[in-house]
Amino acid sequence: MHTSPVSLLLLRVWSEPDSSAPLRVDVRQTTDLSTGFRRTTTLTDIDAVLATVRRFLEERPTVTPRPLEGAD
Repeated sequence: MHTSPVSLLLLRVWSEPDSSAPLRVDVRQTTDLSTGFRRTTTLTDIDAVLATVRRFLEERPTVTPRPLEGAD
């Protein structure tokens, strides 16, 4: 049986209430779980978080993103 590397995207979300941009999202990702996290980024913008998630999914060779049912 052939097994391919396991990719992982981890989002840790919190709020910094006294900030003008309170959202904080720590994004950790790897394309091979056996090697540990390769990229870690902290973002404050929802669109940047969504773009990061989309890029992560699109970079997976066997995954073709499709719209969620009911999504605009």
